[in-house]
Amino acid sequence: MTKTIVWANHKGGVGKTTGAANTSAAHAEAGARVLAVDLDPQGHLGELFAVDQHPERPRLEHVMRRQAAARDAIVAVSDHLDVLPCSEELAEAQFDVAADQDGHRRLHEILAPLQSAYDYIVLDSPPGIGFWSGMALVTAQWAVVPTLAEDLAMLSSGKIADFIERVVADANPQLRLLGVVLTQAKPTRWRLMQDTTAQFKADGLHELGRIPKQERVARALRLGRPTLWLEPDGTVAQAYRDVARAIERATATPPA
Repeated sequence: MTKTIVWANHKGGVGKTTGAANTSAAHAEAGARVLAVDLDPQGHLGELFAVDQHPERPRLEHVMRRQAAARDAIVAVSDHLDVLPCSEELAEAQFDVAADQDGHRRLHEILAPLQSAYDYIVLDSPPGIGFWSGMALVTAQWAVVPTLAEDLAMLSSGKIADFIERVVADANPQLRLLGVVLTQAKPTRWRLMQDTTAQFKADGLHELGRIPKQERVARALRLGRPTLWLEPDGTVAQAYRDVARAIERATATPPA
């Protein structure tokens, strides 16, 4: 069964794209067939995998408008790992898709014929709860919430968890919150990490893993390669492998 997982949070800059890219790479490295889908008009997921923006190549926005087939827009970036990229034009496509009565189901419609080809479909959603992030939550089976160990970021994590429980449950009753991933974690700030873990438990959120902060990670977008490929033996790469394994274990049982 294909596992469809969305990385989501109200707040930007917490590691959604980085987490989606690196766990996708980790799943593929372990032998799983993976499709990573960029639902953020900034297009950073495609950039992380050095997907060139050729004008003649269809992208997600063209597929959403039914101007191209999904298979024609998918780009193979490594063995077992494909990317369905987008560009800033996805923001404009929102109005065309929203005008359709069943527009909120468009992503589900696009991905359904592809499921037999993949073990994981990983959705990178934009920050906030807008049209594309809402569509990702309506489509996915599981949600992962990346967050920083800061009050505002943690508050945003709680908001997305509450939104999933209160609102998305009606439109997508199979969606389950897998847990949170603490990003840019600093071991030297032990008390803050301890307080963060305590807050997660108080909010009923499961911690899937921690990604240590490293300045070199910022090179990934510039070089067009996820950290898992840039520094495969580094602590950050290993942390993302651990998170990918935690996701694999947590999704072993299909949502009820």
